[in-house]
Amino acid sequence: MKKTKQNFSNYVVLKICHIQHQNDGGSLPEIKVNVLKSSRLRSFMYAATEVKPLVIHIDDNEDILHLFRISFRTYFQIRSTTKISDIEEWIKKENIDCVITDFEMKDCNGFDVLKTVKEINPDLPVIFYTGQGNEDVARKAFVHGVSDYFVKDLGGFVHKQKIYNSICKAIEIRKSRNEKEKAYKAYRDSEQRYRLIAENINDALYIHDRHGNIVGAIQSIRDI
Repeated sequence: MKKTKQNFSNYVVLKICHIQHQNDGGSLPEIKVNVLKSSRLRSFMYAATEVKPLVIHIDDNEDILHLFRISFRTYFQIRSTTKISDIEEWIKKENIDCVITDFEMKDCNGFDVLKTVKEINPDLPVIFYTGQGNEDVARKAFVHGVSDYFVKDLGGFVHKQKIYNSICKAIEIRKSRNEKEKAYKAYRDSEQRYRLIAENINDALYIHDRHGNIVGAIQSIRDI
């Protein structure tokens, strides 16, 4: 455990690339620091945020659940379970950001989990994290809406970084899509409100260009 912690700390490195001192007469020197933000710092910066994304992990192997939890608890809040019924309950009651699922389990498989998740929350990302790689399963999973597919290998740090990046990417894509949908809905609502105002006012309402030509008006005015 100690060795793993040391390797991880070596991976996240903050580099100060330039320090410049400026002194104008008797004033105190001004220090300007430019920080090189490597992609390797993403995990460090994400972990520093106040609210960690909430991730569900389902697997029928308790050891895998424990290992996954200690590997990613710095970056995510993790709900671990062996039961698909827990997933249903958590998704309905909590603001879940992502679901990680094994494929072959005793009481269900990854597609059962995927179906359950999508029926409750269609835009919630699901990532397959399975013990055996299978191209046909992976292909079918992507067709049915899985965000990513990994074969278990928590022993390698690069592999863990890929899983971390995949979870973050899935969460960011969902967040961006939701924000766009909210913005579009707000635009449509605003358009509808102005339309209702225009249709119910007594004064003439029209839009003209810089030459004075009418380019828009409510229907009752266009015949004036």
